[in-house]
Amino acid sequence: MVGGAAYGAAVHWMSNGLQKLPWTRKPWELALLIGIGAFAGKFVCKEEARQTQIFQENMQKLKDGGKNVLYPLPFGKASE
Repeated sequence: MVGGAAYGAAVHWMSNGLQKLPWTRKPWELALLIGIGAFAGKFVCKEEARQTQIFQENMQKLKDGGKNVLYPLPFGKASE
């Protein structure tokens, strides 16, 4: 979350720096970008944790001998 907020602030400061404007010319933009960056950072962390959990569950099913765990067949069981 802090990383995303720092990224949002850096984007605003870089934008103002490239335009040769004061760093805090429009403080509402800074607050908005910090908020968006914090939300994006939190979302990425939560999604990474969720994907890791799904991966661990699928790997455990695969180790237990399950067939087609990672890529299930679209029409039910495979003919043997």
